[in-house]
Amino acid sequence: MIKIAIIDDDPLVINEMKFLIDQQEGMHCALAEQTLGGFFENLQRDVLPDIVLLDIALNNSNSLDQIFKIKGLLPYVKIIITTGYAEYLMQAIKQGADGYYLKGSSSAKLIEAIRVTASGGTYIEPNLITKLLQVFRDEHLLSAGPANVKQRLEELDFDLHRREVEIILGLVNNFSYKEIAQQNNISLNTVRHYVRTTYKKMKVKSKQELIKRLKGV
Repeated sequence: MIKIAIIDDDPLVINEMKFLIDQQEGMHCALAEQTLGGFFENLQRDVLPDIVLLDIALNNSNSLDQIFKIKGLLPYVKIIITTGYAEYLMQAIKQGADGYYLKGSSSAKLIEAIRVTASGGTYIEPNLITKLLQVFRDEHLLSAGPANVKQRLEELDFDLHRREVEIILGLVNNFSYKEIAQQNNISLNTVRHYVRTTYKKMKVKSKQELIKRLKGV
């Protein structure tokens, strides 16, 4: 029996997932909570989950940072991130997620994600594989780190503002605008402003074009 815990701040989502899981042979929803605090508080040592379905945004906060804490408490648990956003895929994998399920996908895919992950695999929806591979390629080509990216920017000589360089470093490392804002202690609107000015100076229209410019493609 695969024991599953759900952590999601939307009670409707919890009810839908719980109903679906309990209809499956060999699966049981052992715990369903709207907060991480509730999850940690109500864990029962004799009914520990094999799989945790973790919503990526609990009460508007990024829950990816909690993967380490969950696995520290439950070393053998597998964590499947559930979200409506594809852009956190790489960060989720780096943080230790074992699966990535996009909300809005079919219920069959959620069950597939649980079965694949429970059997020791890693579940990523097929339409996200291309995105993941592209990120790996970009990181490999720019793997030398911030110093080399800054050196490359100096070579290209776009007369960039310090903030624009910080924005580029964040984009190259596949951080979201919100994460870039938090890391540099600036507002989300400031990030958007410098992204626009950076793209204009470098004559690009997207992050992909920016990375190609840095690589000299």
